[in-house]
Amino acid sequence: MGIFKSSKNCDCLFVDLGINFLGDVKGLHYGGYVPYGLLCVASYCEKAGYSVAALMMDHGIPVQYEGAQQELDALTRDILESEIRANDPKVFGLGMPYTFQYHYMLRVLAMVKEIKPDIITVVGGEHPSVLDTECMAESPHIDVIVRGEGERPMAELLNAITNGGDFSDVQGITYRNEQAEVVQTKRRTFMDMSEAPMVRFNMLPKKFFSGRTINISPTRGCEFNCRFCAERIFWGNAQRKISPERVAAEIESILKNKYDYTFINLEDSMLDMRSPYFMELMGAISKVKRKRLGHFVTRVDSITDDGLAAAKKAGVFAILYGVESGSEVVRDKVQKEVSINDVKKALARSKKAGIYNGTLWVVGLPGDTSEEADRTYNLMETLYADELTDIAAISRLVPYPGTPIHARPDLYGVNILHRDYQRWVRFTDDGCCELEDFNNDQISTAYNKIFTMARTMEFNQRKALKVTDIIRY
Repeated sequence: MGIFKSSKNCDCLFVDLGINFLGDVKGLHYGGYVPYGLLCVASYCEKAGYSVAALMMDHGIPVQYEGAQQELDALTRDILESEIRANDPKVFGLGMPYTFQYHYMLRVLAMVKEIKPDIITVVGGEHPSVLDTECMAESPHIDVIVRGEGERPMAELLNAITNGGDFSDVQGITYRNEQAEVVQTKRRTFMDMSEAPMVRFNMLPKKFFSGRTINISPTRGCEFNCRFCAERIFWGNAQRKISPERVAAEIESILKNKYDYTFINLEDSMLDMRSPYFMELMGAISKVKRKRLGHFVTRVDSITDDGLAAAKKAGVFAILYGVESGSEVVRDKVQKEVSINDVKKALARSKKAGIYNGTLWVVGLPGDTSEEADRTYNLMETLYADELTDIAAISRLVPYPGTPIHARPDLYGVNILHRDYQRWVRFTDDGCCELEDFNNDQISTAYNKIFTMARTMEFNQRKALKVTDIIRY
């Protein structure tokens, strides 16, 4: 019997790689990680009539694991072998939401094929969706890649596998045919969110949720066009919404299961307070009692006083605002069209409403230099001194696949230094790219200076780091 709930002879074992294998990465504070996207796809397939099981690798790998790779791989293989034997799945569905998981993913897939050679391996996530042919070329152990939104193509794949159908009829996938040729099918349209079933969190054992944040997504897609973000290509450039009543019911289901969670976060690309949907969503959530809401993300130019009041009434503890940089040059380069005055006014209104303010920053964006990074330092220091920000999440630029910067780094003056994807981490001294006028060492120096100032200010103001478990980086 495996460590997770087993379903002998199941159609698909859905697996999330987790992030514990990274070890202790500087600034990577998180309150535990629950694979919401993977559970969305698994729940959809289950509703379609397929037998599914779910495995979270972080449940078997210690937090901030720092053992040697050989030890990590031995532990990983033991977990995989146990779960594959317990479930005997036809399909191994692997979620890879982060680029830094890439090399670990390759090793996991090789192990899976050794354990059960006839299993069909399917991979999804932003990185393999964009670099599908590269992934196929690098790993003979990948049979299928689901490109983009996973629910419908995964259910159709399971139908084809179960009933002897042809993969060429499934839109939105890349697969290896009988001649070992890589075939890309037509890209599919995005699904209507009314098709999405309630996420069945109890696919994972109850003890898995202890001390973790649970992230749910009422919407998919983003209408904005920040050049460092891949949301538009993966989820689309129009926001698709789950009904507020369904979102409230999903929160109720979490409470009903009595999970020992820390916070429930609304992990959307951004929630726009100006929209009628936002007000309806906050109204529906406010009716759910005894919940612990953490944060949601928005832009400083989207807030309203009515929206802030509704968020506070709904029980939202924190709002994370994308500031990105203290430099007007940088904000213009990445099409973040807000001014410093906009930032300060929005944060002041948020504090007045009783919200805990978080701000999001990126060092090393196009247009950044040592001088422009000093502007970021100065603005952030001012926001702390004026008590307009309570905590700051500071990262460095990573040109993720699917972003305009990754597609044409030359247009943005970005030089990608290497393709060792395990090192493509936002919270590290070891960068993966640099700019024409801001080299890797200079970016590291600026990043460390800003990071140290922020943590010092929080400590001095007793803004304890324990609150960062509401922020999943």
